[in-house]
Amino acid sequence: MPKALIGVQTIAFRDYLDTKNDYMNAFKRVADIGYDGVQLGVGVKENAPCAKEIKEIMDEVGIVCTAMNAPFEKLEEHLDQVIADAKALDTKYVVIGASPEWVRTNGKEGFLDFAKRLNVVGEKLAAEGLYLHFHNHALEFRKYDGVTGMDILLENTDPRYVFFQLDTHWVQSGGGHVVSWIYKAKGRMKVVHFKDYLIDRYSDTSFLECTHRLYAEVGEGSLNWLDIIQACRDIGVEWFVTEQDRCVYRPPFEAIKISYDNLRNFGL
Repeated sequence: MPKALIGVQTIAFRDYLDTKNDYMNAFKRVADIGYDGVQLGVGVKENAPCAKEIKEIMDEVGIVCTAMNAPFEKLEEHLDQVIADAKALDTKYVVIGASPEWVRTNGKEGFLDFAKRLNVVGEKLAAEGLYLHFHNHALEFRKYDGVTGMDILLENTDPRYVFFQLDTHWVQSGGGHVVSWIYKAKGRMKVVHFKDYLIDRYSDTSFLECTHRLYAEVGEGSLNWLDIIQACRDIGVEWFVTEQDRCVYRPPFEAIKISYDNLRNFGL
């Protein structure tokens, strides 16, 4: 079986990204680890290179743009710019990294409205050959009349236009069954986010139900990675992207190397 495509989300090493030279150095380190691509997060700094320049840097170091993040508000208000950036980066995948606050504060109706608006944006992106993905957090697993926000989105969005980038850590954090949710997303997930879930004696990053939890390198936490990887293979995931919002115990580039090495050791 050929090696799968493994990418990394820039959030792990965001503090190392500012100028064009910073991007060159960081992406070179990513490529040296063995990663095939990078998913570009939001929060670009003032001195950051433009999409065209980022693509040139990627070409030089030998990686590709796995996907790019764009806030939902930007997709509604400045869609042409998002499309232009995606094409400049030569990526097919546009990711909404989180549901807007108005969705979560308006309960079931908020999620239903969000689903309708996702369909509109997704159809426009599809016309340009792009795939809209929604990335979950834990809050989407809150139930409304017995149905989670994620289920509302899954059932009320058009499978032709709206896809999902499940985040393994956040599914677990929200009380979902990671493998079951991967199969639920069959046919609707081109890019997955791999992040482990670590229970620790102390964490200042989160405190959930009297248990300290951490974002962890893939393979260093409590998730069942062999089953997760197999499920992703079964449904045809194209890109396996590691993401670590905070690197608590190790420097970022050491952390993302551990995730990469563990995934390859798991047979990915």
